[in-house]
Amino acid sequence: MATKCGVSGSDFLKDNPAKGFCSKLKPGQHVCCSSDTVQQKRNLLSFRGECETEKVQQDDSCAAIATRCAISGADFCSKLKPGQHVCCSSGTLPNFSPKPNKDGSCATTTVGDGESCSTIAAANSLTEKDIDGFNQKTWGWTGCKNIFKDSLLHKPTDPVWGVKIQNYGLR
Repeated sequence: MATKCGVSGSDFLKDNPAKGFCSKLKPGQHVCCSSDTVQQKRNLLSFRGECETEKVQQDDSCAAIATRCAISGADFCSKLKPGQHVCCSSGTLPNFSPKPNKDGSCATTTVGDGESCSTIAAANSLTEKDIDGFNQKTWGWTGCKNIFKDSLLHKPTDPVWGVKIQNYGLR
C-alpha cells in the first residue's frame, strides 16, 4: 500500500497510526496516503463519502433490489436479510448501529412480529453474536434462539435488567 501511495513504509504507518493497522486491512478499506500535501500522488486513495442505501424488504429478491439500485443483480450476494442495508452507489455504508440513549442507558428495541436476532442485527450493523453478548447479563435472557414477539432487546451499552415485572419491581 505504501508503494501505491507513493510513500515509504514508515510514512504510511505515520499517516495511518492505528494499532495493528496493516494486519487489519480489508479489501475496499480507505487509507490515508499523506498527512500533508507535499505529493499530489499520495492522495490516490481517498474517502468517497457515504453511499446511497436501500433497505432490504421482507421477501425481496436480488433482482428487485438491483432494479431499485439501478445496478446489476450479479453485484449482490445471496445472503441478503430483511432489514439489512445495502449500498446502491459508490461510497461507504453508513454505520447503522444503535447509539446509547441521551441519559447513557442502553438502546433497546422491541422484537416485532416475524423478527429475529438475525433481522434485527442486519438492520443495525450488528451480528447475532453482538446481540447475544449485549444481553448476556440481562435478567431473563435465554439467547437469540429463544426470542419472541414483544421481547425487549438491549443494544451496545451497559446491560440492564429486563422489563418491569408486575408485583416484583424488577427493572
